Amino acid sequence: MRRIFSGYYRPSDEEFSDLWRDCLFVLDANVLLNLYRYSKDTNEDLIRVLSVVSERLWLPHQVALEYQDNRLDIISGQEIVYQEIPRILEDAQKKIRGLFRQEHLSIDVDSMLKTVESAFEVIRRELNKHRSRHPDLFRNDHIRDTITSLFEGKVGLPYSQDEVDKLSRKGESRYQNQVPPGYKDLKDKQGRTKRYGSTVVKEEYGDLILWSQLLDKAKSVGRPIIFISDDKKEDWWWRAKGKTIGTRPELVAEMLDESGVLFYMYQTDQFISYARDYLDIQIPQETVNEVQEVAVEYRMLAELSDVDDYERAIESWNDSLGRHDVYAPPVRRLLVQAYLVGHGNRWNAVPPEEIERIVNLLEDNLREEPTSDLDWRMWIQAIRYSSRQSIDMALEKLARWKAFGDSQDATYYLYVLHALKAIKGTTVDKIRVTSLLQELQERSRYRRDRTRSLEWFGEGYELRSLVHYSELGEWNEEKGFFDDPSGLVQVEGRIAAINGPERGTIEVLPSGLSAFFVPAVASMGDGQFETLKPKSDLRVSFYLGFCYDGLRAWQVEKIQP
Repeated sequence: MRRIFSGYYRPSDEEFSDLWRDCLFVLDANVLLNLYRYSKDTNEDLIRVLSVVSERLWLPHQVALEYQDNRLDIISGQEIVYQEIPRILEDAQKKIRGLFRQEHLSIDVDSMLKTVESAFEVIRRELNKHRSRHPDLFRNDHIRDTITSLFEGKVGLPYSQDEVDKLSRKGESRYQNQVPPGYKDLKDKQGRTKRYGSTVVKEEYGDLILWSQLLDKAKSVGRPIIFISDDKKEDWWWRAKGKTIGTRPELVAEMLDESGVLFYMYQTDQFISYARDYLDIQIPQETVNEVQEVAVEYRMLAELSDVDDYERAIESWNDSLGRHDVYAPPVRRLLVQAYLVGHGNRWNAVPPEEIERIVNLLEDNLREEPTSDLDWRMWIQAIRYSSRQSIDMALEKLARWKAFGDSQDATYYLYVLHALKAIKGTTVDKIRVTSLLQELQERSRYRRDRTRSLEWFGEGYELRSLVHYSELGEWNEEKGFFDDPSGLVQVEGRIAAINGPERGTIEVLPSGLSAFFVPAVASMGDGQFETLKPKSDLRVSFYLGFCYDGLRAWQVEKIQP
């Protein structure tokens, strides 16, 4: 019976000993990314544990890809901490000063205020000291260097496009029948794609690809697998009445059937705890505690995608907002995410009354936390679908965002909105676009996605003329553009310069703004881009995208006279 239902049985002590002695240790992407969230000592302790088993480490290609794709987002998020804490201290100091200034006969107000302000000043100085010492991971990422060294020669090969497509078709059936892993990603990742070279992967099948690569590796080397992950979704973990029992039995059974070896999972804090025994390595309990705290924080952020009853969740979180002991901004963010996820993560599918509610929630947050980049990014998405679509109003608010937090994203959206106005003929905005673009290019030079057009010029009034790329469907490799450009408007311009088959410039009319384009893929009727050189005033139409590196013209076509 134990052999038939192996997934429902915890390994024996002897089996655990054999497992730790013989297995391959495989890390999930979230474990690698959490290295950026730990303190220096905890980071070094975990690396020390991994170094002990370095000869038995391995990464599926899918894990390595997700780590590389998300690394810069984690690094960017750390800088926000240094911006947020001084603001929180300042707000707290004002509130304390206001309370003490009310008449209170039993307190020496001046003495107490000096004590409070002195303590806050110590915190500010300490924070500034740490910030000055904080490594610039955009320029010199020593954590990635360590990960690269640990896993050199230990990363699996990518699947071909045929293999990915075959697995995606298989995934449709598995997900329909809730066969783990990956089906819990269908709700919030469906329709999104990720590219690696010429291979396009549907993001909802990312975990299934990872699992398939694990099965392949176990089969080829004949060794058991310990998979370390801080993902807590039920398509990886066996849960009963809210309690995590262990690895999903189906995964244990499939690994045994397909590869003939044992499969077991740990969260990172569990892995470190057991490593102290099985690897005979000294790790302080403080390290285990910190890893556990970070994992809990990570799971809280991911928890929303695991909510099934959104109406009940929204009702519960709305009730929480009425309580005096609840810090409101995180609850409001959960509400916004719940409204959005409940409509398939598509802003254009959220009903108008819920959009107005979302905008109000976010604007309440921005009054309390004016440097929150996350709130600002969600606000700029939501406001375009609301009744408050004025570009001038949005510019005024975005200027506040930039003044408070000096965020790259604030600069980007200021640039985009001024460009929208310039395209519609405002000379003053053209001058502002030029200065903002210079600043944006300088500050975003290390961004992985700086040449990606996140926003596009579309039909509509005021802010509705801004179209997010997520509304354009999937990328169509054959036509070299999105599947559904119906919300976009073709812009007219003239060829200003051609510097080769891969680089050219179009003057956007009537604004005079410059847009990059690729002459080799432009549709000019006479075929060769070289023939355009003597006709640099040729009129063309195109779709216009806004990226961190400037304007980009796509689907460029000659306008027939």
